Amino acid sequence: MDAELREALGRALGAPVTQARPVTGGDINDAWAVRCGDGRAFVKARAGAEPHTFSAAATGLG
Repeated sequence: MDAELREALGRALGAPVTQARPVTGGDINDAWAVRCGDGRAFVKARAGAEPHTFSAAATGLG
């Protein structure tokens, strides 16, 4: 995970990212297990993805 994405995630999650571990299994997207503050998150990203690309997936996790 590059520094720009790490910083953006920290801002969005309200705490600095303290750990980002790559998660394998996908072919199209990059994925990480992230720790920040006292919580965890799963992050998917793809360079050039449209803003709405991950909305359906996020809703399904809800």
